[in-house]
Amino acid sequence: MGKSKFSSREYTRGYSDFRGVDMCGKSGRISRDRMAACINMYKDYQAEGAPVIESVPGYRRIAELGAPIRALYKQPTPYGDGLLIHAGQSLYRLWPSDTEPVLLAEGMAERGTGFCHGGSYYVLSAGDLIRVGEDGVARRLGREELVPYEPTTYINGQAYEQRNLLTDCFNEITRISEYEQYAYGTPGLKYEITDPDLALCRMESAPKDLSGAVFIPGRVRIGNTVFRVEEISDNAFAYNSSITEVHIGEGVKRIGKFAFRYCNYITKITTPRSLTQIDNAAFMDCARLTDLYLSAGLEEVGHSVFSACISLESVNYEGDEESLGEIINSDTIQNYTVNYGVTDRACVAEIPLFSPVNEIDRVTVGEQEWDFDLIWRDGRPSVTLRLSSPSEITGAEICVHGSASQSPVAQGQYSDFLSTEEGRRVGGRQAVLGCMITECFDGRVFYSGNPDLPNTVFFSTRRSDGQTDPLYIGGYCYFNDGIGSHPVISMLSVRDSLTVFKAGDDGTGSIFYHTVQTTGDDIMPTVYPVSYVHSGLCAKGSSLNFLDDPVFLSPSGLSAICRTAINYERSIATRSHNVNYELLREDMSRASLTEWAGYLVVGCGPRVYLADSRATFNHHTGSTEYEWFYMCGLGEWRGDTKVYRYASSANGGLRVHPYPDTVCSEEVYSYQTEDGLCYYCKIDGVDYALYLTEERVGGEFCPATVYLGIGDLLYFGTEGGAVM
Repeated sequence: MGKSKFSSREYTRGYSDFRGVDMCGKSGRISRDRMAACINMYKDYQAEGAPVIESVPGYRRIAELGAPIRALYKQPTPYGDGLLIHAGQSLYRLWPSDTEPVLLAEGMAERGTGFCHGGSYYVLSAGDLIRVGEDGVARRLGREELVPYEPTTYINGQAYEQRNLLTDCFNEITRISEYEQYAYGTPGLKYEITDPDLALCRMESAPKDLSGAVFIPGRVRIGNTVFRVEEISDNAFAYNSSITEVHIGEGVKRIGKFAFRYCNYITKITTPRSLTQIDNAAFMDCARLTDLYLSAGLEEVGHSVFSACISLESVNYEGDEESLGEIINSDTIQNYTVNYGVTDRACVAEIPLFSPVNEIDRVTVGEQEWDFDLIWRDGRPSVTLRLSSPSEITGAEICVHGSASQSPVAQGQYSDFLSTEEGRRVGGRQAVLGCMITECFDGRVFYSGNPDLPNTVFFSTRRSDGQTDPLYIGGYCYFNDGIGSHPVISMLSVRDSLTVFKAGDDGTGSIFYHTVQTTGDDIMPTVYPVSYVHSGLCAKGSSLNFLDDPVFLSPSGLSAICRTAINYERSIATRSHNVNYELLREDMSRASLTEWAGYLVVGCGPRVYLADSRATFNHHTGSTEYEWFYMCGLGEWRGDTKVYRYASSANGGLRVHPYPDTVCSEEVYSYQTEDGLCYYCKIDGVDYALYLTEERVGGEFCPATVYLGIGDLLYFGTEGGAVM
């Protein structure tokens, strides 16, 4: 055969500066200064002289948890950065101070997210929220250990704080300057306006079936105006046979003729200091009246006021004998035994409520807990407090603590229910805790990714003490990006904006940028309007700020948010052309993004794509791209066996096998020596020396599931339940 004419043209190529992996050659040209599919390699920048390519060191197993590892979280601790591990349906702690994993919580869902706030780490998992404090103790929402902030929704009827969507509890505070403003009036009483300019009215009439104790207030709200009740009309309660007591509030000056005639079940009447006049026969035929209290302000009493009050033997008068003598027609009173200096002003305060009340737990006056009744007047709730004197609450602060109504109909400030795309309504707590994505921005925590509310983003707000609380989600603290069914898939704090990535474009945009805007409104001081929108390019997976380069996984691979030099507007650039042939085959919705020792790690199961922040180049498209490296086979073998080979030397009475370095298939024995364990096997009565290799045979490969970089260490969890 003849010699090929090409045989003498062999040559060797030298690489003066070895560069990253190039996988684009499977669909295009491979760059001559890169290596195609450089498996299990990375660049050693610690070496001197020419760059060196090293194999990735072996893995170290640090925990075995028996359930697939679903998430790894980094928590700053007093001992350094520690791990929180979401394995199966359990949460574990592995801090530098721990010798083995510590079980923190069970019964979780298998998906979750987390964020660090104020030294604590919060893990949110499909309706379950767990906080791991700086003490390493886990506290769960909904139990006594982790109670959401309960805001003061109103003070004196003025909105003060938004109600918290994470709890239906609320507080309302009323500061009492004068009792008369809160005097309770029995429901059903009818009033007639006598002077609209001066806001005066009179108590006109009462329902015939009114029964029990009756409280006539000194002030009453008619529409949106509070009127002073100055008198009780003639015949207002006449012939009512069910009223048992009458308590007239401060401010009423006159009781009209026959006002309580033939109310023959009344046993007690109290009057206010403001009362100056009782007209003729006002209490005629109140046959069971025994306790009557008249104030020192009384100036005139009509004729036959107490006619036929056959049970009345004495009258209690607040003043003295001299002041009684100054009352016009005082003989009407002096016909009875008069007890001077005696008063009784049994009264009721009515505190209106403005929240959509379900029930009231407790009411405090100052530091004292008080008995109360919850009443409804024209569909609006109030609490009533029984008092022996108005002075008991005058100048006091009354706090009403209750729970809000969960009616899907909006009441009060706003509805606690949000509409889903299908028209269903999701309660506020359910809406927030159903989120699967969190991000910290502007000192607040943003929540999104609830499947029922694909466009909605919630954010935390500040308490009355000015501190931002991640568990205080105000009723107005949310916004919607887009109107379709494409869900929010990731959020990222990018410089001065919160960037919200969606899984598709419904015609309104796919990437939304929100900037901070102050409103001057005490209830909602900060909002986050949209400042810019990208259309067309959606997200396929998570996002990360990689050394001030905001990157996210998209249909183009690893994309980055840039700014153009001309008008400083945002633009999108691709950073991964060299590995896209393989990267775009991955399920990027399940990929992990993390930073590790200057590399960006894109973890896709057992395969890792490494972007090097220290080595970049200009792609022919004009964008700056990273050098990429590639690792595969990350995971663990389970059920495998160790490999022993025959040794080429022997001592201690052992012999060398005729075929050194071949695999031993016999049963292996060992004994301890000063240098460690010595291995051997028995064949036909002869003991042959063995050595243990790093090899493994058999078993099942369990790939990596999640990745987390902490300093110079890259942690990953596996499907088999190991953390390595």
